[in-house]
Amino acid sequence: MPTISIKKRLLDKHLSHVYSDKEIDELCFQYGLEVDDIVMERNEETGKDEQVFKIEVPANRYDLLCVEGLCRALLVFLRKLEAPKYTIAKEKKPQRIIVEPETAEVRPFVVGAILRGVHFDEDIYNSFIDLQDKLHQNIGRKRTLVSMGTHDLDHIKGTIRYRALKPQDISFKPLNQDRVFTAAELMDFYANSHLKEYLPIIKDKAVYPVFYDENDVVLSLPPVINGDHTKITMKTTNIFIEITGTDLKKVEVTLDTLVTMFSQYCKTPFTVEPVEVVYAKHNVRKYPLLEYREQIVDVPRMNTKIGLPLTSLEVVELLSKMCLICAQCPNDPNKIKVTVPPTRHDILHECDIAEDLGLAYGYNNIVPGLPSAHTVAEPLRLNKLTDQLRINMAAAGWTEVLNFALCSTEDVSTKLRRSQGELNEIVKISNPKTLDFQVVRNRLIPGILKTLSSNRDMPVPLKLFEIQDVLFIDTNTDTNCRNERHLAAVYYSKVGGFEKIHGLLDRVMQVLAVSILKNNSGKAYSIREVNDPTFFDGRCAEVVYDGRVIEKMLGDSLLIIVIAMFTALLGEGLTYVLVYRSDEYKRLKYSMERKTKKLERKKESVESSGANLNANRTQKRKIEKEEERLKATNRDLSMFRMKSMLAIGFVFTALLSTFSSIFEGRVVAKLPFVPISWIQGLSHRNLIGDDYTDCSFIFLYILCTMSIRQNLQKMLGFTPSRALTHYLLTFGMSVFKIGIIGGTGLEDPQILANAQEHVVNTPYGPPSDVLIEGTIKGVPCVILSRHGRKHQISPSHINYRANIWALKQLGASVILASSASGSLREDIRPGQIVFLDSFIDRTNKREQSFYDGQEGHPVGICHIPMHPIFDELLRTILIASAKDLGIDHHPHGISVCIEGPRYSTRAESELYRKWGADLVNMTVCPEAILAKELAIPYASIALSTDYDCWKDSHQTVSVELVAQIVNENAEKTLKLFVHAAEKIHAKKDEFKKIIEEAKITARTAVMDGGHKLNFDYL
Repeated sequence: MPTISIKKRLLDKHLSHVYSDKEIDELCFQYGLEVDDIVMERNEETGKDEQVFKIEVPANRYDLLCVEGLCRALLVFLRKLEAPKYTIAKEKKPQRIIVEPETAEVRPFVVGAILRGVHFDEDIYNSFIDLQDKLHQNIGRKRTLVSMGTHDLDHIKGTIRYRALKPQDISFKPLNQDRVFTAAELMDFYANSHLKEYLPIIKDKAVYPVFYDENDVVLSLPPVINGDHTKITMKTTNIFIEITGTDLKKVEVTLDTLVTMFSQYCKTPFTVEPVEVVYAKHNVRKYPLLEYREQIVDVPRMNTKIGLPLTSLEVVELLSKMCLICAQCPNDPNKIKVTVPPTRHDILHECDIAEDLGLAYGYNNIVPGLPSAHTVAEPLRLNKLTDQLRINMAAAGWTEVLNFALCSTEDVSTKLRRSQGELNEIVKISNPKTLDFQVVRNRLIPGILKTLSSNRDMPVPLKLFEIQDVLFIDTNTDTNCRNERHLAAVYYSKVGGFEKIHGLLDRVMQVLAVSILKNNSGKAYSIREVNDPTFFDGRCAEVVYDGRVIEKMLGDSLLIIVIAMFTALLGEGLTYVLVYRSDEYKRLKYSMERKTKKLERKKESVESSGANLNANRTQKRKIEKEEERLKATNRDLSMFRMKSMLAIGFVFTALLSTFSSIFEGRVVAKLPFVPISWIQGLSHRNLIGDDYTDCSFIFLYILCTMSIRQNLQKMLGFTPSRALTHYLLTFGMSVFKIGIIGGTGLEDPQILANAQEHVVNTPYGPPSDVLIEGTIKGVPCVILSRHGRKHQISPSHINYRANIWALKQLGASVILASSASGSLREDIRPGQIVFLDSFIDRTNKREQSFYDGQEGHPVGICHIPMHPIFDELLRTILIASAKDLGIDHHPHGISVCIEGPRYSTRAESELYRKWGADLVNMTVCPEAILAKELAIPYASIALSTDYDCWKDSHQTVSVELVAQIVNENAEKTLKLFVHAAEKIHAKKDEFKKIIEEAKITARTAVMDGGHKLNFDYL
């Protein structure tokens, strides 16, 4: 942002008050400005030091670039001054500028104005010159867009002409010089002066712009220098202003700013005399414009933007402090008409007015609040993968470097022995500041070699790597270029180590789950010798990945899908003729649906009446009979379909045999995963090689046919019976399933419909109890009691690994866990729920990893990252559910997990409080860690049951106290589970992405330790 220097005595003079340094700093802050520094500068005339304020102003507030504009704005802000009204004097014969058409070749636009009756003193004169310089540097972009000249009007004769002439035809005495120069001579004369940076603006032009009066006296040579004849002095009273440029809007804004700031010194304050600018074909324009723009703004919308409940009248009053003229619209009290003065060219939209409203109200007075929307940030998948690679390379002993994305032309061509023709494919920088930053790199080698060169005095070996973007020209994109993420590494030692680089490559490929090529088949990588001009012959290799023709596999895959569609259509046609059209099928289907509805009505009537099925034997027998009849009808229906499908089976087998012989031994597609062993017999059928991601015809054909037939059945109305659909939904055929771990007080929650118990065995032994599957509002769920349904297992003896593994084994996609916790904060009261976002582990007897080196367990060493430990999307959904239900809760909390089963001592409780912990419990660790290793999103719901033992005025934690609070609040925890289930299931697609990224994290966290890794369990 621009910085202006203002003397303290001038501030006091213009503000008509003596402020302290702190008061000026605070006043500027309230107005949205910042005092950058306060310095002492020597006054050359008096020889005394003066206090000077360095104030940063916004880049678009040109009216604040001088002491006059700044103090005027502050006085209006303090309500000590009314915003002035800027007017244009009415002149019968205004001063004219005649513009010749040739000027369009250099600086086509010109404006002008006259300030009459000005009386300068030294401070006003210096401020006038300083403002011109500030405008040149900011809005004028160092005079390239705008340049201005100010002249003594009394030394100008008649009409002014704005011409464009050849340099040798222009001669005049420039400002403060004692001889006449031609324009061409001035280019050489000022080549080493402070004006040298402005010379290139017109130096290479065929003609130069110049102002003459009627006596052919040169007024100025824009944008370089004014003539000496009309220079302004302290005795000047009438000022002529001419401004030229290549951007008309910026030229007009600059003129408005200059005249509004200094018209206060005119004989008639804030009144400006106009100038007529005459273009070709008698196109006459009058300047300055000094336009007052009107804009209608919506008060409620502005309140929403800044978070304030202001009325229209309050908004009108506040905006008047920002030099805006406002009035309430008579037809709509929620809207106001804002008149924007010519000093406020920064206001372009309602948002700018809202910003001024916030300043006038005072940003410090706005009460901050959390937004009502919940958003979950996540890194881009490419960035996340790159970060994992960085961690693994650093773990392998390599050091990352970070180089500039820009480099010199030689760095990417001559120094790498590349041809000059390759420079046409590189993105070049226009007007580079230094020779080191001429192009955008298209490879990482130059930067990493420079780093190596600068560190040759460091102990060897040096193992450096860089993972960053490079840029290529690509006309197929909107920007005509594209980014690519590259990896480069260099090994520097007394002895060359090709095996070091080769080993690093192998590790990178291992992390990316890419295998090395074997038997010349499979989607894998290999290296082969290649000649590259950057490297010595015979000492360079390229990495080859999946050398087979991808287009051929794509064609085969599309052909198989077409064949599958044909087979599905033929199969459904035959099914319709042989099955669905028959009277027997229609009778059985109708009977099936009727009995299903009848059974459902009976169950609903029993439940609504509150009858107990175990006690009411009559009702139970009736329901059992209906179920038997339903099963019998289902068997008859299935048998009928089976008989009718035999003919279809013969057709299907014939087609399968025919097409299978065509694609015999051919890889038709690549699977994104390695199938389990019993599926490989089908997916890898008759294929050569051991790359089990290769897909055979028969496997893809069956998958496509089944998928297409299923969708055809839905389209044609041939869907399975309601009973069968309900059975599949209830008992585990859904892809997405919610796992729930019930803690203390929730050992046997009765919240599942169609519950079914499963006894599960895991490589780590049995879990705490049976797993119960069922649905919550139609959402598949599986529940496990952490301590057993009779609460018979203490926290230290829970088989946490078996619990998490069993949930994974039964298909749990996410895990919600509840736990009883002690509060370490006054504001977390017993009965409140806390959604944890971190923990401190104080356990010492528990297995915290699946990777323990035991036979049958995952191999390797897992260094799983622990931030964030609790899934943010799960936490967001739970918090939103708690708000919906009106449950008193805390959205954040850190829990200390102690070993147990004993409670904390007073000293321990006080220590945890000093650590900044919010709760203490006994089970969150290692549950959360183990879920992370298996790539399962996990969230914990902590129910505060007591104040542990740190609070004197509260009962010390005990079993009775915990049980009492849990029993009193168990129902709302169950309601939270039920309410959140639907929300979680609705976000299943987002969770699937999160799970895939979690799997990448889990895989890359494992160091193989010399073993072959297998992540099938993920």
